[in-house]
Amino acid sequence: MKARVALTAAFAVALVAAGCSKHSGQDKHEAKSEEEKPKAELFLTPPGPSTIYRGKTLLVQVRLERKNAGGSVRIDLERLPKGVSVIDADQGKKFEGDVADLTLQALPGAELVQEHEVVVSAQGPQGVKADGRFRLNVMK
Repeated sequence: MKARVALTAAFAVALVAAGCSKHSGQDKHEAKSEEEKPKAELFLTPPGPSTIYRGKTLLVQVRLERKNAGGSVRIDLERLPKGVSVIDADQGKKFEGDVADLTLQALPGAELVQEHEVVVSAQGPQGVKADGRFRLNVMK
């Protein structure tokens, strides 16, 4: 009986030792690092309903919230009414903080619209993306 207990104990010690070998520890550490790597996320709050007048400019703010997503974020406005654009200085601009200021410009002949849906998209490092929408009016 003592021989069996001693053999079983020796077998258990051998299993534990094998599981704690340097090679096994590295595999466990690498797998753990990948699992613990926090997921990068990006959220945006688009501007509220806005009105721009023909021949004028309008500053709009996009608020950003990041979770494990540092670095610069590119903001694009899509589906703007005809004759309305983001000023050249803000096109393709990358933003570092939590607020992105973009200036819209309406040409004197811009299309008059009510409740026009504009799409705001943000793209950051590591392929993180977010989008939102807001309503834009163009008035005389």
